[in-house]
Amino acid sequence: MRAVAKAVAATVVAVVILGTGLRAWGLMSPAEERRLGAKAMAQLRHQLKFVSDPEVVAYIQALGRKLAAHAPPCPFTYRFYVASSPEMNAMALPGGYIVIFSGMISALHSEAELAGVMAHEMSHVAFRHLAKRMDKSGPVTLATMAGILAGMIVGQAMGAQAVGQAIAMGSVAGSIQKQLAYSRQDEQEADWSAARIMCAAGYPPSAMVACLRRLWRREHTLGPEVPGYLRTHPLSSERIEAIEGMIRAHPCPAHNPQNFDFNRIKVRLIALTLSPPEARDIFARLLQAPSTRPWGHYGLALMYMRQGNYPAAMKQLESLSGWDGRGHVLKLKGICLLDEGKWAQALKLLERARTRLPSDPALLMAIARAQEALGMLEPAAQNLTLALALPGPKAQVHYQLGVVLGRMGNKALAAYHLGMAFKLRGERKTAEYHLRNALKLLPAHSPLRQKVRAALRELHSPPREG
Repeated sequence: MRAVAKAVAATVVAVVILGTGLRAWGLMSPAEERRLGAKAMAQLRHQLKFVSDPEVVAYIQALGRKLAAHAPPCPFTYRFYVASSPEMNAMALPGGYIVIFSGMISALHSEAELAGVMAHEMSHVAFRHLAKRMDKSGPVTLATMAGILAGMIVGQAMGAQAVGQAIAMGSVAGSIQKQLAYSRQDEQEADWSAARIMCAAGYPPSAMVACLRRLWRREHTLGPEVPGYLRTHPLSSERIEAIEGMIRAHPCPAHNPQNFDFNRIKVRLIALTLSPPEARDIFARLLQAPSTRPWGHYGLALMYMRQGNYPAAMKQLESLSGWDGRGHVLKLKGICLLDEGKWAQALKLLERARTRLPSDPALLMAIARAQEALGMLEPAAQNLTLALALPGPKAQVHYQLGVVLGRMGNKALAAYHLGMAFKLRGERKTAEYHLRNALKLLPAHSPLRQKVRAALRELHSPPREG
């Protein structure tokens, strides 16, 4: 296991140091920080599993955009990802990459608390705290950062958090946490900025205090097995009291944020990322209280769908008649029927769901699947085009639209959309094949040719969806 840790650490060190061309001394430029973040993110993608579920990704990205509209000036574009890991953690990589672990989302109690975590990480990015910490650490900084990443990566890969912590604490540069953990001043600045962002976006900053108090209690209850978030974000009673003082000095107007979508995504993550026994235990507890009972049924339905047990899923969904989430229940019922090959029945339910969820990209994709199966290719293409115009991850929409257009005989457009799908997935060779094929097939006067050429130029550093 030690050999594996050293190999991973060496790989990250080589990628970060040799691949970025950073200066050994002095604060790196935004362009250098952006390159470092891209390299670090690429390494994480090889070692960690990221959640690609369209509904989860769309929710996190939408919340990120909402908060970014009120964030301080930032030289980077924020990119939000969800890592499939039970650890209660979140982190900001250099250059605007923000990773929230599914375990963190599952442990939070409201969308306001999640907004607080994300706004805090965004503030670290905007104020370039990590670049400043690395500058103060001297020329060993890049290796130090590599050690932290290696520790986290190996801990996740081995399924043992303690192993990852031990490696991080002892690898490459030693005293890693001390050198790259945010300082008290960094944390205070990020806390104050996060509170301002939350207030402006319609969330009570007091939710951030409630979240930090739970972390504080958990740290003192669990001892060395503290949440990963606290290893790089030092927490103290003084820090919590400072935030409370700021809230008293600068009161925020009363807000009443809704938590339906947060709870839906939280339950969805539990059903999709935990093992069935773990998820079943959580949902069984939710069934015990009237206020959470619908979420227990909803979660069990998702868990059974993940297992392919559609009759059991439908039974759970039948228990949700009259629930506020009726549109989502109809959508899940339609998807169950769709996966069972009952396309006409599925389409009927999915169209009913559309009256309640008119701008749901996942629903539009499900409707298009049913229409394609029934030979309704033109309506399927229209719905996928609508889904492509909505916020959210695009790779699967491009792929599905490419397949439908291919069946319709429009080979040029099909090649373009397939190329874009593989580009977003980071599969460069396949993307290049389809995009070059699109150039051959598109008419010389087509305005789409410029988009194809631009996509080909970007293939050497493709953006990937989380």
